[in-house]
Amino acid sequence: WSKGSMLTNQEQAEAVREWLERWGLAPRSTRILADDAIFARNGSPNGSVAGDFRTAGVPMSPVGKNTATMESGLGALKARLASTRKNYDAPWLTWSTRCAAWENTVPSLARDPSNVERLAAGQVDHCADAGRYAVVWANAKWRTGRTNVRVW
Repeated sequence: WSKGSMLTNQEQAEAVREWLERWGLAPRSTRILADDAIFARNGSPNGSVAGDFRTAGVPMSPVGKNTATMESGLGALKARLASTRKNYDAPWLTWSTRCAAWENTVPSLARDPSNVERLAAGQVDHCADAGRYAVVWANAKWRTGRTNVRVW
């Protein structure tokens, strides 16, 4: 899980488009959140990694990860996981066992020994980050009430 796909941004965008099609979704009608870092100017002809994806037909939106600390994001993620199928008044977060990346990485993530509210550095935490970003984004958008937000 620590080895990258070694695909170009164009190839990754095509893979995302194909994956969305399997779910009956289209890139332009689906909000695709991404780490804020991909919007940084990097010398690409399209300005950034996000620009490369946009040019390939897969527009993305920044998740706005600076709206919450890592600790509060992880706390919200843990709270949603703990509420699943137990607290019907609180938002949930579930995952499919078909998501091998989540299954093989998130349950075994170690805490930072100097701050147990953070994850230890140097781990493959991409899925945990994606879940944290989704929860932070959803919490900022819908403070109360029920939603039908789905994260793939």
